[in-house]
Formats: sequence, structure tokens, C-alpha cells
Amino acid sequence: MAFVDLVTGIPNRRFVEMQLTRLLHEFDSVGEPFTMCMLDVDHFKLANDKHGHEFGDRVLRTMGQTLLKSLRSSDMLGRWGGDEFILLLIKTDLERAKQVAERSRLLIAETGTPAGSGFLKMTVSIGGVVATSGDNRDSLLKRMDQQLYAAKAQGRNCSSVA
Repeated sequence: MAFVDLVTGIPNRRFVEMQLTRLLHEFDSVGEPFTMCMLDVDHFKLANDKHGHEFGDRVLRTMGQTLLKSLRSSDMLGRWGGDEFILLLIKTDLERAKQVAERSRLLIAETGTPAGSGFLKMTVSIGGVVATSGDNRDSLLKRMDQQLYAAKAQGRNCSSVA
């Protein structure tokens, strides 16, 4: 339970950070490529305020389960915090990372969460980076944040992976 997010049932930030440390070590040792993507739910606070926190929790659970089903068994998903998720894509170069980010974005946009008598569809903005020589946790997170901000600046509901 120490590594499971209680709201979504997927791995939590502690688990993601441990895996990131391991992946960075493997990258330094044997050059095993990986990509790290952050997904941020667009306008989550507005939906949460309008429909309530229980609805917000359902959105996060739905997104977590939707993403989990779409990944390869070698990839990892975790909840970073709030309305942010992290994807760790193992043995993934830039082109594959772009494909996974777009596929994930589209899957989320197509998946609705029960709200009242219907379903509410939410979107995500995604920023991702491929690990490069000399990266550490902080440099990787900084570059990933820059890509996430670029996706949001493009109008949200899009991905930016470099």
C-alpha cells in the first residue's frame, strides 16, 4: 500500500521516483533509453468545483485505468500528484514517445466520466522528454515541465515531446 495511490489505485509518486532513479542509473550504465511524460488534466479545478470532489476522484480513477490499459507491460504509470500523471516509457525513442503521447491524449479525450445523467469528457496536456546523457532527476523534470508548458501554450489537449 505504500506505493499505491489511494484515489486511483495506480502507483504513487514514491514508486515513480524510485523507478526514475533506477532508470537513470540503467541509462548511465548501459544506455537503456527511456522517456518520461507528464499528463496534466486540462481545467480539472473547474470541473472539480462544478461537479464536486467525488466527481474529480472518478475522473482521476477513469484516467488512471484508461492509461494503464493502453501501455505496454514494460512501461510504467503513476500519479504524480493532484491531477498529474507520469508515464515512464521503457526502451522508447523520440518517435515512439510522440506516438504514445498522442495515443494517450486521444484515449483520454474519448473516455467519459459519469456526471449526472450523462458523461463528461476531459482532456489532458502532455509534456515529455527522452533521457539524454548527463540527465539527472532534476534536469529531466525541468525539461519535462518545459514541454508540458509548451503543450498548454498550444491551447491544451495536445502533446509536446522532445
